Amino acid sequence: MRDFNAAALFTAVAEHGSFSEASRRLGVPLSTLSRRISELERTLGTRLLERSSRHLRLTDLGHVYLEHCRRAIEAFDQGEREIGERHTEVAGTLKISAPPNVAEVLILPLVLQFREAYPKATVRIFVTDRRVGLVEDGVDMAFRVGELEDSALVSRRLMTYRHVLVAAPSYLRRRSAPNTPADLADHEIVAFAQWHQPAVWTLQGADGSISIEPTPVIAVNDYSSIVDAAYSGHGIAKLPSILCRHALETGDLVEILPGWRFPEVDLSVVYPSRRQLPRLVRLFIDFAVENIAQSLDNRTGPEAAGPVSVLTAATGTVLPRV
Repeated sequence: MRDFNAAALFTAVAEHGSFSEASRRLGVPLSTLSRRISELERTLGTRLLERSSRHLRLTDLGHVYLEHCRRAIEAFDQGEREIGERHTEVAGTLKISAPPNVAEVLILPLVLQFREAYPKATVRIFVTDRRVGLVEDGVDMAFRVGELEDSALVSRRLMTYRHVLVAAPSYLRRRSAPNTPADLADHEIVAFAQWHQPAVWTLQGADGSISIEPTPVIAVNDYSSIVDAAYSGHGIAKLPSILCRHALETGDLVEILPGWRFPEVDLSVVYPSRRQLPRLVRLFIDFAVENIAQSLDNRTGPEAAGPVSVLTAATGTVLPRV
């Protein structure tokens, strides 16, 4: 096993140009310094330094070894800085905007995990179905679903998912599953829809794409309500996979027309600028990138939220694209 402390001592001697100067700077006795480097040379099986009473010179292999030592020490220093930064007390208020459903399923579990790492941080989540202005609404970052508008904002994509057609086993016991998208016309449909606009579903299959305009028996601009209706067996629903993944795994919901796929949807986080980004904001963005998928598996009840405040906008005009 290599002695990394000895490598660091060798680097100090090489950079200061003498044993005595390195001894003085490091506070290590000269005899100890000389002995540790001699041991290092015996371990490596080569001379690193040519010594005389007046001069100290690196050998050719000493130059090679010094460059590797410098890179290793720089990596250790960087690791210590990052660990120190993560464990230094992080305090302040983080203000986040997120669309409904995504806030409940993804963002709140993510915030709870973040606060376990940084318990002094306070988080305010502004849940709204409109696209907020970060400066105008006073938020640090916003989670957005779908295509992003061209702007001066910086964005990072967190995940990509699709919508799926699902139905409860109770519904399929009284109605046979459709075999083609055209068969959906004969089924009860629960759809996400805007108040004055019909729902339009575009599906891609082996033979190309098809767009249909279902006639829903229930149309609502809230995915939580659609989930409840689908669970209760009231019809076939189009749901984001992030909202029904667990139900599909347990069999509480069944995927319909698995050979037909909806377009992919991106979930991104946007924020004003990379320059002079507040530390708390940067830490949370990095945390989100690393842990967003895991947050789907760590959903907890509202009783675990702690000092996390959730503000819900009562707009109801522009709907979330999830």
